[in-house]
Amino acid sequence: MDVTFHSGIRKVAKEYREKNKDKLKQKRKVYHDLKKHDPEYRRRRKEIRKLVKKKVNDPISFLDEHIKDSARNRDIDAPDTPTEYRDWYIKHIKICYFCENNDQEIRNYLRLEGEKITVN
Repeated sequence: MDVTFHSGIRKVAKEYREKNKDKLKQKRKVYHDLKKHDPEYRRRRKEIRKLVKKKVNDPISFLDEHIKDSARNRDIDAPDTPTEYRDWYIKHIKICYFCENNDQEIRNYLRLEGEKITVN
C-alpha cells in the first residue's frame, strides 16, 4: 500500500473525530459508566494494577531482556523468566572489575561517604 493512502485515511479519521467530538465523548462516557459498575471489570482492573505496581517496584526484573540478548549473542543458555533473572542476579557474586572489591565492601564505603544506595 502507498504511504499517501494511509495518510489519507488518518486525515479523514482526524476530521471525523474533530467533527463528532461531542458524540464520541458521550459514547466514551456511557461505556465508562457501564464498566465502572461491572464487578468483573473492577476485579480485573484491580489485579492489573497490582501486577503493574509489583513489576515497577522490582527494578531487577527489567534487566532480563538485555541479559537474554547478551547471552544469546555469546551462545550462553539464559533463564527464560524475569523471576529467574532476579534470582540469578541476587545469588550471583558481585565483584567490581575495576577495583576488584565485592558488593558488600562497595556498599559499606558508600554508606560511610553518605551516598544513597537504591538497588539491592
